[in-house]
Parts: sequence; structure tokens; C-alpha cells
Amino acid sequence: MTSKKDFGGRWTQTKLDVFIQYVRAYLTILNKNKNKYGWETIYFDGFAGYGSKAKQSREEEDLFTLFETTDEHSLYKGSASRILEMQAPYLFDWYYFIDTNSEHLAALEAIRRQIKHIPQERIVIRQADANQQIKELAKLLKSKSKYAALAFLDPFGMQVEWESITSFKGEKRNPKIDLWILLPSGVAINRLLDHRQRFRSKYKDTLEKFFGLPIDEITREFYKVQEQPTLFGEIEENARKIPDPIPHIAHLYRKQLQTVFQYVTEPLVLKNTRNNPIFHFIFASNNKTALKIAHQIIKNYG
Repeated sequence: MTSKKDFGGRWTQTKLDVFIQYVRAYLTILNKNKNKYGWETIYFDGFAGYGSKAKQSREEEDLFTLFETTDEHSLYKGSASRILEMQAPYLFDWYYFIDTNSEHLAALEAIRRQIKHIPQERIVIRQADANQQIKELAKLLKSKSKYAALAFLDPFGMQVEWESITSFKGEKRNPKIDLWILLPSGVAINRLLDHRQRFRSKYKDTLEKFFGLPIDEITREFYKVQEQPTLFGEIEENARKIPDPIPHIAHLYRKQLQTVFQYVTEPLVLKNTRNNPIFHFIFASNNKTALKIAHQIIKNYG
């Protein structure tokens, strides 16, 4: 287990360690009961990039400046190999890896060819938009109750749209889905919420699609209006960004998740070596036992 001493500089390793611990607990329970209930388990990775040195987007290049060592950079991805290397009894029935980058997909294909303990046809590698695939997964889980899924959404920035998350909302019944999502609270989101409110025109659509809230409501969450007298005795309103907005970003997103899932953990704060929060790692489920397990794992690392 990663010690608290190592926590700040090895946030990427911590993220994966937390997730793998949960995977083991999840599969221990599901595989023990799958024959009794006829379940089939699905592992879904919506952003399965393998950390290759492929050309990065401008957003990714900007965020990579937060990784202070080559080690942190290389650890950012790696979940796919760790999941596929797990042996019985820690096996899923189906594995889905989604990405848009052809180089990442080629690296995943190379890993798949090396795997001998999982049938090749059970490992699906697909070049597709994650949001569309998330909705397809939700549709499957709602239509066929035999499937139970564990989804890992580890985007680099704000690619996960709220509309995709709401596709998991139950109508007649809640689908069997456990979700871990990496929230870019201290990086992408906090950067968009600039002090001068330029985000209202420049990033309005991005923020609304991400939070699932109108821009006016997002503004009220992160800015307070102050009245100041001018030289001519008139009152001028100035909006000031709230102090310490990063925890509030996580709080707001968690509150949104609670409108879709019955149970949502307090997030795990992931910090860089300067002890600055850069991501929050959040778990959501419709299963109370799953919540207890995830909560205990997060508590051990928090």
C-alpha cells in the first residue's frame, strides 16, 4: 500500500492502487455469486490510453506540465495492463477498452496478443467516442439484467459529458453499475473558472455539458457578487471567485452524481508533490455494500 509519505508525489500510482483494490473486492463478491444468479461481469474503460509517447493534444500538453517527474507521466495510464494481467479468481467475463487515439489502441492490441488466460474474443478494443459508448453500456445494462459492470472513467480533462452519466439513471430499475471517475478538479475545471469570468463566453458549453447545469447556476456556485461604490456615488457589482474553489468543484460534482446513483463516496483527493490538489477520485454505485468497500479503501489512502 502506498504510504502517506509517498502519497503526494505518486498520485497516479495511488489512483491505480485504490482502483485495483476495489476490483479485487468487486470480483471476489461477484464471481462467488455469479453462477447462482446467472450474472456476467463487464469491465469498461472509457479512456484506455496506454501512456504511450503519442502526440498529445494541446489540452494534454498543458496538463502534462503538472507532472513533475517522468515517473508520474508514465504512471498516468496503466490500468489496462494491470486489469488484464489479473488471474483467476479476479477475472471479468468481458473487457471493453475504448479510446480515440490509434497509437494507444495499437499498444492495447499488443497487450491483448500477449494475454493467454483470457479468451481473445472477450477483450474488445474499440476506437470510438467514450460518451457514445457509455450510453451504449447503460442501454445494455438496462435491457439485460444479467449483466453487472464496473466502469473506469479516467479522462485527461473534461471529456465526460453529464448527459452520458445520466444515462445510468434507473427508471423501472437501477442498472448494476459501479463507477469510478477521475475528476480534473484542480487542473482543467479550476483553470476554466478564471477570476475574470471569461469562461462565461469562452467555456460556457464545456462547463454546462460537464456539470449538467446552466452557466448561471455554475456562476452562482463559484462567484460571489460584491457591491462597490464608484467615484460618482453609483453602485457597481463585481463578481469575485470564491476562495479555495477546488474542494467546492468536487462537492458540486458529487452532488450531481447523487442525482443519478443511490450511493456516492466522499472523493479521494489526489495531490502533486507540492501538495496541491489536482484530481478527485470518486466512486458511485446503486449497491450499499459496494459503497462500504469503496469508502474503506478511500479512507485507507486518505
